[in-house]
Amino acid sequence: AVVTSNGVIGWLAGYAERQAEPERACLLRRLFNGSVSRFIEKGGHLELCAWNIVDHLAEGELRTIL
Repeated sequence: AVVTSNGVIGWLAGYAERQAEPERACLLRRLFNGSVSRFIEKGGHLELCAWNIVDHLAEGELRTIL
């Protein structure tokens, strides 16, 4: 699945890392606009493989925090 909402991505990251609900909220404010995060399902659990990758945005001024 492809997800583009920073709220959903942040929530999934917190869920994958088994963080409590309140701590998950801060993750959705730490995403770069246009970043890539990757999740896999493994053994019935969601795993976070890559977080907030911006390698495709070579120029720093293209990187803005949501």
